[in-house]
Amino acid sequence: MLDLERVGVKDNFFELGGHSLLATQLVSRLCQKFNIELPLKAIFEDGTIEKIAQKIDLTVWTKNNEAVLSADDEVDYEEIEL
Repeated sequence: MLDLERVGVKDNFFELGGHSLLATQLVSRLCQKFNIELPLKAIFEDGTIEKIAQKIDLTVWTKNNEAVLSADDEVDYEEIEL
């Protein structure tokens, strides 16, 4: 997406040339790949591969454990550290 040969896990998507349209495309691809709903704000909050991967892991875990969570529970990505 960014036409870069290498990207480190701590590199920021936006500092590498990403922008809002590419962020939207990235989220769309991630949602399709992992069969999840990932909010666009996940990229804007911390656009490193490391943090995005943590949010994907948490989203997948939450999806797989919906029966454990009540319908009123909301996931706050900022408060949960993996």
